[in-house]
Amino acid sequence: MAGESGTPARRTAARRDSRRAPRRRSWTRDPEAKEQALIRAFDKVLHRDGVQGIGVNAVIKESGVGKNLLYKYFGGLQGLARAWGEQSDFMPGEGELAGADLEAYERMSTAEQISHNYAAYAAALRRRPRTLEILANELLRPNQLTEALEEVRTGFGKDLRKYFTRPDEYSREGTIALLVILNAAVTYLALRAHSAPRYFWYSLDQDEDWQDINEMIELIVQRVMAGEAEGGRRRGDRARRWMRQTAPKARSRASGRPGHSVD
Repeated sequence: MAGESGTPARRTAARRDSRRAPRRRSWTRDPEAKEQALIRAFDKVLHRDGVQGIGVNAVIKESGVGKNLLYKYFGGLQGLARAWGEQSDFMPGEGELAGADLEAYERMSTAEQISHNYAAYAAALRRRPRTLEILANELLRPNQLTEALEEVRTGFGKDLRKYFTRPDEYSREGTIALLVILNAAVTYLALRAHSAPRYFWYSLDQDEDWQDINEMIELIVQRVMAGEAEGGRRRGDRARRWMRQTAPKARSRASGRPGHSVD
């Protein structure tokens, strides 16, 4: 039995173990790799179990990373959710909204830009059933994750100011009212598209019916913007509040609030 350690099978196992060891050491010395492993695990568990089913223990089991490191790197599950939201396709990217040709976008009138933005935003939401699920839970069953992802979505909304190529026109009170109401309308209709697509005589899961909705948005935008051009009020209290709320603010990834497990 003493010579058994020298058998080919034992030598193969020893070589396999020796090859694994450096990878384990590298793993322990690579915080970025562990952060990404946690984010990937969050994504997988969210896809598998849904918003209400995700928790620290499930993410840790999926990632193979120690629970203490989740709190060290992200401050808790909320911080991890924010990191996932910022790195994933949770919200649309620039190419989906402004389009590939930014110069052509800048040449559009303000009314054309707004109509284009909301048609593109609606289409982007409809391509994201997981985002719609999160938005629905934010309304019906809010929890720590929906709160964290609401922060990501709010940051996304503030970041849209870079598409306001004519700040003077975008800051008019009628335009601000239009943007707020259109955002609410488009989000609501996109939510219905996956859960209750019948709305009046429209089927919100059909592209041709969305074309009608986009044309209605274009009509409303043109009418409001025409009224603003003829003498709409500018920079009243509502406008100042809008500009203040949408001003970009520097924010670190950590929220400053302690993270808690929902397991």
